[in-house]
Amino acid sequence: MVKSEWWKSGPRAGYGPTGSAGRRVDPPTFCFHWALAGAALVSLVTGLRIAADQRPGLQGEGAWHWLARLLPQGMVFHWHLLSAAVLMGALAGYGLFLAASGEHRRYRIRRAGRALAGLRTAVIIHWAGLGLLGATLATGVGLYFGALPAAAGALRETHFWLALALPAYITLHLLSHLRLGGPGQLLAMVRIRAGGLAWGLPALAAGALMAVVAGRVDTTFNPTLLIAHATAPPRLDGNAGDPAWATAPAVIVDTHMGLQETAIPVTVRAVHDNERAWWLFSWPDSSRSLAHLPVSKTTTGWQVLHDGFEQDDERTHYEDKLAVMLAARNPWAARTSIHLGSSPLNGAPSPRHGRGYHYTTDGARHDLWHWKAVRSDTLFQADDQSFGPPEPAHALAPRYTAGYRSDPRMSGGYKANWNWFRAHTVTPKRLPLSSRHRFPATTDGVDAGPRGTVMRWSDGFPYTSNTDRIPAGTAIPAVLTTQPMEGDRGHVGARGRWADGRWTVEMSRDLDTGSPFDVAITDDTHLWVSVFDHSQTRHTYHLRPLRLRLERP
Repeated sequence: MVKSEWWKSGPRAGYGPTGSAGRRVDPPTFCFHWALAGAALVSLVTGLRIAADQRPGLQGEGAWHWLARLLPQGMVFHWHLLSAAVLMGALAGYGLFLAASGEHRRYRIRRAGRALAGLRTAVIIHWAGLGLLGATLATGVGLYFGALPAAAGALRETHFWLALALPAYITLHLLSHLRLGGPGQLLAMVRIRAGGLAWGLPALAAGALMAVVAGRVDTTFNPTLLIAHATAPPRLDGNAGDPAWATAPAVIVDTHMGLQETAIPVTVRAVHDNERAWWLFSWPDSSRSLAHLPVSKTTTGWQVLHDGFEQDDERTHYEDKLAVMLAARNPWAARTSIHLGSSPLNGAPSPRHGRGYHYTTDGARHDLWHWKAVRSDTLFQADDQSFGPPEPAHALAPRYTAGYRSDPRMSGGYKANWNWFRAHTVTPKRLPLSSRHRFPATTDGVDAGPRGTVMRWSDGFPYTSNTDRIPAGTAIPAVLTTQPMEGDRGHVGARGRWADGRWTVEMSRDLDTGSPFDVAITDDTHLWVSVFDHSQTRHTYHLRPLRLRLERP
């Protein structure tokens, strides 16, 4: 048998002489080509939306600002990961098809004269593109699974710039084919010829199976946290020295993004006594941030020290926080409750920070425990809140939050120490009785001391201009507390302690509160954690949850 020269084979080849308008491709190549193209495009545009949320520089004016207006909005994390699963399956199936069918010989880089220079260039670009897709996918998988946490910033940057190279590759790929065979060469990828199914069908099946397995990895390989049974539960004091914690298994979760270039590892332990569960969370933080939006006296009046609070994006004068989310039987809850973009919800106000909302689209409610180092820690509680279906906008509400809301409370809690917030001037509600609630104000914040910028309602008196004797340059607490929250919002006890560059927070809640606003803690429950380092809304996160398991006595 005479071996054919594929570049002379007319309609059977994807590459060929100039002017071969009748060129066609086999069905497997057609399917793999467009699966790769579609998955890469979805991954690119959703990834750029994620990058626009994570990189403040992409939210400003200029070309990036206008590009962000064109990018998709909503559950882009979900679609980004699904497209990555399709991309993984398509690459694996295509590689199997090329190797098993012998089609890889069509893409050998041959030494040839000027007549085939365009062909050689097209083949080189072809392999370079597959390598670029593979490298982008590999760095994305590394980010997803928390590989190289100490170099998370470098890995994220590499993934970002590899993704930005995809449009350049696509442009070169199209130009090389136009040079090789004109418009007819491009039309070859939409014209199908018979053949290639002997190895194509098994390769397509293998690729589809790989995509399904990759898409279901959340429900198969998530780490498990065993909630140990304890006869003597720990004290809720932020101290990890209780005997109950010594035998409780620990799981370390690497959380990413926020304002950090490296991952923040959160160590999680839990115990229970059949009725109630206790949790221990610990993570590194070089500074204890307790100066929460201090109210500062100036020569012209009072103002709140802030740096973005009016856009719901304070990143300087804010307390440290920890958020814990629970979802029942839904390992994808973290990525489907995040809706990115400046207008992700039709008919609702745009988020003031332009970065999106939290809400659910399937009617589910995810439980949220929100520990705040200034506002809730003084009450020995964490705010019991939730993500649920989006609420209708209220004309008088100062901030629309879509599906993020606090559980109902009967009494107690905290409130801001001003009547109405304005960027340049406010009127305090109460002035402190004692000098221990007065701090020297500076341009970069205040030294709040161990108590933070918070005071009890009874530690102050009503503000009037006649009784205001506080000198300029002094700051007072921005948070007023009364008593611990009662009702659904007060279900979670909590206490934090910062020492030696590390936060330790203990929380406690009944396994099942019976409340429709809470998620019961069972073997079907999944858990996520997020760290806020002196930040209002920019927190670290992880998409793969901890699967909870209760140890039986």
